[in-house]
Formats: sequence, structure tokens, C-alpha cells
Amino acid sequence: MDHLPLPGKPTLADSLRIPYLSTSLYDGGPFADYPARHGWQLSIRDGKFSITRNGESPTRDATAAFLQTWLYFGLLSEALGCFWKPEMQQLFVEEGDKGERWLSTQYLEGIVVDWVGYMAEVSAGMSWKARLRMWRKLYWRISSGQKTTEYADEVRESYDRFQSSMKLVQTLILYAPRSELNALGTDQVLGLMALGVYLCTSWWKIYRHFHGRNPELLTAIEAGQAMTKPYLQEHMLKMNWCPSDISRIMGKSSSNVIWYYANMQPPRAEMDHSQCKEVFCSRNQINSMGRYQLAHATEDCECHLVQAKLEDLREVLAQGGIPVLNFEEHNEIRKNAVSVHKGSKANFVAISHIWAEGLGDPDDNALHNCQVKRLFNLIGQLPTRQPQSRYLWIDTMCVPVYKKDQGLHKKAMQKMRDTYESATEVLVLDAYVQDFKIEGATPLEAFARVVNSSWMQRLWTLQEGRLAQRVYFQFADGPVELRKLFNSISHQVFPSRAALATNTEITMSYRASKFHTFEEQKEILKGLYEGIIATRDAVMSRGLSKDSDEALCLSTLMDLDPTPVINAPDNEDEKMRALWAMIPKVPLSLVFSRAPKKLPIPGFRWAPSSFRGPIPHDIHDWWAGPDELWKRIEAEPTPSGLLVKLPGLFLRSVHAKDGWSNALDMGSHYIFQLPDGRWIGLGLGLPWSQPIKDTRPEKSPEGVALILQDNSLTERVHEDFSKSTIIANDIPSKGLLVGLVARVKSMENNEIHVAGLQHAQVMELPPDVSTMFSAAVSAAHKLWDRLTPEQPNSEVVKECIAVAKEAMLDPTVLDACRNQRRGAGADESDDEIMYMIAEMAHNVYLGGFNTVDLVPESCKWYVD
Repeated sequence: MDHLPLPGKPTLADSLRIPYLSTSLYDGGPFADYPARHGWQLSIRDGKFSITRNGESPTRDATAAFLQTWLYFGLLSEALGCFWKPEMQQLFVEEGDKGERWLSTQYLEGIVVDWVGYMAEVSAGMSWKARLRMWRKLYWRISSGQKTTEYADEVRESYDRFQSSMKLVQTLILYAPRSELNALGTDQVLGLMALGVYLCTSWWKIYRHFHGRNPELLTAIEAGQAMTKPYLQEHMLKMNWCPSDISRIMGKSSSNVIWYYANMQPPRAEMDHSQCKEVFCSRNQINSMGRYQLAHATEDCECHLVQAKLEDLREVLAQGGIPVLNFEEHNEIRKNAVSVHKGSKANFVAISHIWAEGLGDPDDNALHNCQVKRLFNLIGQLPTRQPQSRYLWIDTMCVPVYKKDQGLHKKAMQKMRDTYESATEVLVLDAYVQDFKIEGATPLEAFARVVNSSWMQRLWTLQEGRLAQRVYFQFADGPVELRKLFNSISHQVFPSRAALATNTEITMSYRASKFHTFEEQKEILKGLYEGIIATRDAVMSRGLSKDSDEALCLSTLMDLDPTPVINAPDNEDEKMRALWAMIPKVPLSLVFSRAPKKLPIPGFRWAPSSFRGPIPHDIHDWWAGPDELWKRIEAEPTPSGLLVKLPGLFLRSVHAKDGWSNALDMGSHYIFQLPDGRWIGLGLGLPWSQPIKDTRPEKSPEGVALILQDNSLTERVHEDFSKSTIIANDIPSKGLLVGLVARVKSMENNEIHVAGLQHAQVMELPPDVSTMFSAAVSAAHKLWDRLTPEQPNSEVVKECIAVAKEAMLDPTVLDACRNQRRGAGADESDDEIMYMIAEMAHNVYLGGFNTVDLVPESCKWYVD
């Protein structure tokens, strides 16, 4: 794994050497046939993977050698095609002083560049820079109109072979934790994953041009994380990483980035994380029950406290100004010295910090004198273009303490946005970053420090970084503006360097905090309620010491007036209700949100009670509902619920004795007939909002509705309803639709007020199944017409057979039944089909069936 980037002092890479196990060279033949060519047999049965050689069980060492030769060097051979020569395998071997042999990828990148040159018919003796130029020329050649069909086909065929090999590797790795593939060991799988990701990246641009989409293989090779994540997680725990940091990294990072982070020194390593959880770090929290300890600049200091007088703060805030600390030329600070800042007249620096690191005071507006001196010394080192800043703002001293004057505290909090926007610079102080000397380090490691700092995991600091004109981070050897550092990173695409993906992912983690230029930021914040999904992504892993502060932070980020949030009752639900009430429109997807907790407040039961956690461990985050609706900013928060315009159905049963009928069985799904004859399956999911009494819609005596994410079901019904279509054989089965089952509270003037009950998934049944169910219902109608409740069972059975025979006169019904029984491997004889229809008709006769009524297209929903 020598080709992967590492921090300056790796904690794992130096001690992890991957043994070279191969006892033979890869023969250069087709990848999939290699085992057969050398007498090996592989089988997967009932989830178990087994390997034999010539019918016998090989030793563990022999198996490991075979697997490394095949999977590692075979993958290289398949990726590089005829450029790969068996003797190249020796370039991946490094010998130790005692004769031990290790895998090495120090020449991997050079070999890949030579391969690209070979494809472009470049001389192998060309310099590295010349090869770079030819790589760009090659890409231009295949992506321009001048490419030949023969060349395009050749490249496509080469990639398809490589893709097939990667899929096979994916399958093998997927079974590795429970198979003989364990003979390879976790270190070998780590190396194989790193190689696979690199080779996929090398093909990226060519693949995208010919296939029109990104390759699936970059995620496919990640299947090995089932083995490698526990290994790396164990190492990180031994290094005293906080479980919350590990959870965040494992949930959101690729294997190469996890490898990089696992080799870093952890943040807060000197602290005890035994009480920390995967959701948050307890050492980053302020203990509201205990006495907060203000830190000195040095351990042996015992200097006095410097306070900002409440009267001075009140005077400044009453004038509409921003209280700032004044710095004296004789390097002392006048006690209680604050000056008024209005507009852009005063030149001040705002400090952004973590209260858990000792620069906060929940009881008074005070800091130790040594810390105040240190702060002014630090802002004096900023390479500002403005005249030397003489004023400093820090929340600890400039925001009146809530305990002493609640009204004044609220007034200062209303000015938080103005404070950070007005500051000429914001200086970020974080212990993990301040311990790191940036001189001689790579930009990547600097970014990785910031990404994993405590500052990046707190919600208050997100707005401070977003709103500032210029943000500096204090490193051990001085302040650095990371935006410039970011822009200095080379984004070299050709040749595909192993560091590129890691560079991009880590720097994008930093970029997610939106540290843009001031003008860019103003444009982004212009309608940030349209970016609710992006805001959720930015804050999901950030913590707060006081949950009720979340809505205030979000209101500032979204450029909303914080006053309603500040004046709301002091609990997180009421403050979050005030936030949602200010947003004029939200994504339509939120009506289907599966946030783990929603507000228990009437009118806002649709609204997530927090934008934070849990961190999703897959691609899709259901906090915001289906992604197809994210960009439709059409839903309106109202006191009566979320106002949406979506298609829907009224659900009801016919001749059922107790709620919905399950006479027509489809496993866990309830079956409903649409007016045009099609049938849908409805699967009920989790409760939609806070658990309430009697949420089971299938037992509800009141009207029940189904709200759908789109009109793919109802559109055809509205179009064809006038034709009285009974069976729609030409309509294929659709995929799953997201739905919401709700109790109808009232309906008037095309406005339907409903109470959300349960999430649902809806699927349209295949035409043959719809035909069978419709035939059964038609037969049951005849039974209801012909039979009375007093008739004996023998006559009922006789009549069921009779109506079944009548149904079979329709060749469409007969063909549908035969198709279904054939697919299930069942008897297709007429007698068996007759008994099947008779049984379904009898079940419907006794238990009824479910149907729907169309909700008029002009209706609007108030969902609560």
C-alpha cells in the first residue's frame, strides 16, 4: 500500500507489512479461468465458500499463495491487458534484511503511466512529463469527435474484461468473513482493496466517456470493508480515538480515507473516552451540573480574571453596536474595556473556539488575564490586509451571561450573524489543530487535522465558519487561511494518482462547511431554506452542549430572524417549532421524512425535531424522505399541518368484517384494487411521527387515505377511468413507491386534513396477478348475489367451483393462471387452476376485499 498517501508520522503503516505469498507468477491468461487452468476448484453453496485443488483440501498457506497470485496479480494483468508481462510481478516484491518478502506498490503508479503511454503508442523511454502530456492527448483523442470506432471498441472491450474481473473479486471478498478466503488475512484484503480502488480510478475518465456514468466498481471493491473496518477500528480504539469520531469516519469515508485517518494521531488523545458514545464525545460537552474550569494559558499560571462589566455591555447593545475588547499599546488590557462597533467603522477579529477547551465561562463575562493577552498576541500575527486590528470579540466576554440578564443575552444573540459577518477575520482556536506544525507538512494532513478537530464537530462553530469574510486556523507555527491552502492543492487528474481520491474526499469534508469567499457565501445564504438537505448533511454529526441551541444556530445559518426562536419557551421542541414556522416553503420530500424523532406539537408533527444525527451508514439518508422530491420546494408549513399537493387514494374495504381484508394473500402486504382493474400491494412501515394511540390504519373505523410520492399509479387511473377498464395487461409492474397512510380528519372545499399514521411502500402487481385477483373478486360478486348466509357449506363449495369454471372461460384469465403456476413450478392442469380460482373466490366471499377511491387531482393535503 505504498502508493497511498499517509500523514507525517503514521501510527499503523510502518508496522503493517503485507507478506508476499505467491509461489508462482500470474500466467497472463483470462482472470476468471485462472483457477481451472491450475487445478483449483471454487464453489459457493448456501452462503459457504470452499476451495479445493485437484479434489483435495489444500493447506492454508497454499490457499493464501494461490489467492494472492490470482486476485492481486491477476487483477493487475486484467486491468493492464497485453501491456502486463508476468515478470512485472517481481516489481511488486520488496525483500527485507533477513530475506523476508513483502508486497510493495512503490512502482505501481509508474507502471500505470507506462501502460497509458502504451495505449497512446508512446515510447517507453519518454520522460514522466512527456507521458503526462500523452495521457492528456489520449483522453482528448477518445473524448473528441476524432476517435475511431475500432479504437473505441477496443477500449470498451478492455474495460468490460476488467469490470467482469472486479465483480468476481467483489463476490469473493463479500464471502470472505465466512469462508476459506480468510486464509488471505485482513492485511491482504486491505492491500487488494487499495489496488482495486486505484485501478478503478485509473479507468475513470475513459469509462465515463464510453458508458456515460461513473463506474460502479469504486463502491463494489468496498465490499471488503466488512473485514477491514473492524481491524482498523480496533487499531483506532487502541490509539484512543473517541468512538464518536470512529463512527463518523467509518460511516462516511471510503477505505482509502479510513486508512489515512487510522494512521493519524487522534484528537483529544489525552482524554478518557470510556464514557463516550458513537453519537457524541462526552469530553466535548460542558457539564451543566458541575463547575466549569476556566483554563490558563500555561499550567503554572495563577493570574487574575479580567471581566467585561454588564453595564458596559448593556450600553453598547442598546446603541445597536457590537461589544468588542480594546487592546492597549502597553500590552495590557484595561479591565472592563469595551468599545462600540457600528457597521464597518471598527476593525475587529472574532474568536471561534470550543468551550470544552477552557475559553468559556457560563457564570460570568470573564477570562484569565493570561488568556486575554494570548488572544491579542494571536490576532496580531494575522496577515491581514487591513490596518492592525485593535479590537477583539469573543462570546465569553462580549455576550452577556443568560443567568444575569436574560433580555440582554437575547439581544446579543440576535446580533450573532451581524457579528461574524462584520468581523474582518475569524480566528479558529482548536487544541488539535494548534498542536500541529504546518511547516513541512502536506496540505492534505493540514486539512485532515481540521476535518477531525473538535471545532468541526460542533454546531455553533459551523455558522461561525460560514458567515465570516475570512477564516484563519491557528496552527502551532502560526495562522493559516485554509481557503488559500485549499486552492493551492494540485487537482491533477492525469495520470490518475492514488492520492487524488483521498485528497478530494478529505478536502471536500472541509469544504462542506462552506468556507467560501464572502460574496459567494451571501449568494448561498440568499435562500438557504432551499438547501435544507445540504444543511442537514453539514450539521448531522455536530454536537451541542445545550440541545435547545440548535434552532438558534440554524436560524442564523438560514438567514432567518432569530428573534422568534430566542423568544420561544426554553425547550428544544418549542424552539424548533419556531424555526420551522419561519420557513416559507420546504422540500416536498419532508412529508415522507423518516427522521427518528419528530415534533410532538400539533400542526408540526411532520417536522424533524433535530437536523443532527444519526449519521447514515449507507448512501441514502431518509431523514429528508425520497430524494426524487428533494428539489421540489413546494410544501408550506401552516398551523394546521404541512400543506402539500400530492396524488392520493382513499382506502376502504368491501364485505370485510374487521378493518382491511387479507383474503387475497400477498405475504406482509395488503392488496387493493384500483378503479381501472390494476392491483397494488401496500406494505406498512414504521410510525410516521411520535407514537400515538391506535395508529394501526388497517383496524381504523374512520376514513383512511394513502398519500403517494408521485402520480405514476394514479395518472393512468385518471386517464382511463372513463373507459371502465377491467384488466390492464399492457401495464408492467412498477417499482416501489413511497407512501404515507393517514387518518382523514376532515374534508371540505378540496382541502383534506389528515393525521399521519404509518410510512408505507406501494408496489403495482404484475398484470397476470392483477388478472387473477380481479377474476376472484368477480367470482365473489356472483357468490354474494347467488348465496345466502343460511346455505350449508357444501352448497357454497359447489357454487365456488361453478363460478371458477365460468371465470376460466375467459382465455386471458386462464393464461394468467397458467403463467403464475408455471413460474412457481406448480401443476398447470385445468383442474388445479379451477380449484385455485375457487379457493380465492371463497376467501373473498368470506373475508371481502380492499379497494380505493380516487382523490380528486385538485385536492390539497394538510398533513399533521
